[in-house]
Amino acid sequence: MSSSNPDLLDPLGFGIGIGNPFAQIPGQGLFADPLLDFGLDPDLYLPNQGAPPVSFIFVINELHIDFDGPEARNMGKPTDSWHNVLPPRNREQYSSETPGEVLRFFNGRITRASSERALYNWVRRDLSSEGHILCQSAAPAFFTTMYKQASVFSCNPHLPIIAAEDDVLVRPESRFHALQFLHTRPNAVSQISYRFDQPRAVPVPPLVTRPGPPLKYVAGAFPSWMPSLVPHTYSNPYSNEGASGGLAGEMAILLGLMAFHSSRSTLRGKSLNDVFLGKPGEPGGLWRDYQWFASEHPPGYPRSADDPPRGFLVYICYDPENTAGSTEKHLASLEWQGPLVLG
Repeated sequence: MSSSNPDLLDPLGFGIGIGNPFAQIPGQGLFADPLLDFGLDPDLYLPNQGAPPVSFIFVINELHIDFDGPEARNMGKPTDSWHNVLPPRNREQYSSETPGEVLRFFNGRITRASSERALYNWVRRDLSSEGHILCQSAAPAFFTTMYKQASVFSCNPHLPIIAAEDDVLVRPESRFHALQFLHTRPNAVSQISYRFDQPRAVPVPPLVTRPGPPLKYVAGAFPSWMPSLVPHTYSNPYSNEGASGGLAGEMAILLGLMAFHSSRSTLRGKSLNDVFLGKPGEPGGLWRDYQWFASEHPPGYPRSADDPPRGFLVYICYDPENTAGSTEKHLASLEWQGPLVLG
């Protein structure tokens, strides 16, 4: 299990520790108004009045597959029982990784993590080695502490989303799960979840799991984020359901779903930075103030079963510049106590 406590390890042999030399940044306000506008209590996101704002840093890296490379072509394409092509089970069939920019979530807003105070970058010795977010500042450089990670793939229109709570470049044999949701009552929030028999890097709060195992359809009707984040195939089939109350749960998977609004590198469209930060002149990215500002089908899904799966590694770390408001408790509350996406 990950921890917010400093851990002076050096897993890559760079002479760099995992830890946190920063003091908390004072005087940071809340973006509570959008929550109040929707009749939601900001204390769901900040459990105690006057508590520090909640934040984390993250990076999203696109994982590139090549089934036809010299070392990979004789391995065959992995498939399921219905002949859907799956992500590789052999490391040699991953050709490369395109690292994203390290970003910061700060109470509903996304910004670049790097500033004059500190620089953040993704580092990995090679494709088979563990990666880390490196922080360089006036203090000695260090690796930030991971909260969660997930590999999120879209395989084809018939198998739109699968996810593994791991880095498949390091452990390509990791177990994938179909997209599933816990249902909260009575507010009909759909909480993205792995199966209950899946060991978790960070345990799900017991009250969250009490209603029962996750389902393969969302809670509530007519969610505002369908099909732009979750495909129509996950619609609630029951006509007596009330309106959807939002989308929450496993944050790494949710960020991966958002990443599919970036276009493939060979096509024109939005980059990952455009998705999360917005283009010049825009008020921000597609996800801001707990609202999702897109309604169209993601352009980044594979178009057919003839296309290879497309996937991202999502890597979330505690924010070393906000130690009081970026703990396991704070981030778990953010995931499970209220919608991350309204509507």
